[in-house]
Amino acid sequence: MPIVAIEVKYMCLGDPNCKCNMISDIRALRDQEILFGKRALRVVDDDEKVANARMKYAQNPTFDNLMELGIALAFQMRYHEAIECFEGAIELNPDSYQARRKCAGRYLSTLQLDKAEEAFEWCDERGEDRLDTRYMLGCIAYYKYEYEKALALFEECFALAEDNDDMYVAALFWAIACSVQLGRDLDGVYARYKDMQIGHHTGYLQAVRLFMGEDLKDCDNIPKEDKLQNCIFMYGVHLYYLHRKNAMLADIALKNTLANDTYFSAFAYLGAYTEYLKNNN
Repeated sequence: MPIVAIEVKYMCLGDPNCKCNMISDIRALRDQEILFGKRALRVVDDDEKVANARMKYAQNPTFDNLMELGIALAFQMRYHEAIECFEGAIELNPDSYQARRKCAGRYLSTLQLDKAEEAFEWCDERGEDRLDTRYMLGCIAYYKYEYEKALALFEECFALAEDNDDMYVAALFWAIACSVQLGRDLDGVYARYKDMQIGHHTGYLQAVRLFMGEDLKDCDNIPKEDKLQNCIFMYGVHLYYLHRKNAMLADIALKNTLANDTYFSAFAYLGAYTEYLKNNN
């Protein structure tokens, strides 16, 4: 993916009168879900899974059917509507780890960071998946610009992910990101690098390799159609140039990340998004 200068469009930054929230496309969905901080006006119709789950719940309003509807809505990236389902499921079964975890994830997708933090802390106290919860709490701290706290949480993940290379490289990426934001020397983070067998986290791996000294042209080899991994890698390129104090190229890479809004709830996209808001408010 070439590093080219582009103009960020459709970044209405919270203006409720912006006409983009009436457009039935991914940008409108993004803006309503993570920007306006409220349940979205419907900008997409029910897909088959949502329609079937909605009918099933209407006929039999059980905990399981409400969870199924919430999961279907979340899969369609209708996160606020999904949250309503998960919150309703929690009312029916307050001790359900599944409902709390699903709700926490969607709070994070919509950048309701205080609610996400509280929900993930509840999950973390149950200890069912400490790697998952510590990693998520690290992401939340990063989006809240609490980089010291985030770094400590990601460093905890290294031991927890010793046998999970995909999560290990993700934690390494975010530890590097925190160190860059703090203006720290990266030698300590680099020491965490190891040979890894990566499954789906190729974007994180290629970004880490860029920091480890490989040429950009050698790292930029993710298939163009893999928009999620390219989004992750491009945010890594932004951090790389930020660390090298090349403000122009860092800004271009940040805007290129934001232009790839097919996966607007991806952790790297949210990192770029919150950073953009911090720098432009």
